[in-house]
Amino acid sequence: MESFALEKLAVELNGTPLGAKDSLFTNLQDSRTCDENSLCFVRDAKFLATLSPNAGAVITTAALANEITATQNFIIVIIRTLLMQMLHNYSLRNITRHAR
Repeated sequence: MESFALEKLAVELNGTPLGAKDSLFTNLQDSRTCDENSLCFVRDAKFLATLSPNAGAVITTAALANEITATQNFIIVIIRTLLMQMLHNYSLRNITRHAR
């Protein structure tokens, strides 16, 4: 199974890694069930109450990271920038796929 280092993934997401930058993660999971080998995403404070205490790392904003005690490993992102990047990448994949 392929794994990703916190720092490398942060670069890919245009985010800032905090914590053990060489930590390795194998997948992305729901924030309620995230385990120590996984990353999860918390975009709103309403999800903090159900965040797994075993989360390996959390992709979130700087403000929300200050509220999270389940882990010390974060990728700090600006949500709007992350969403725009994801949409851009999705569009490029579809354009490339249809151009073949």
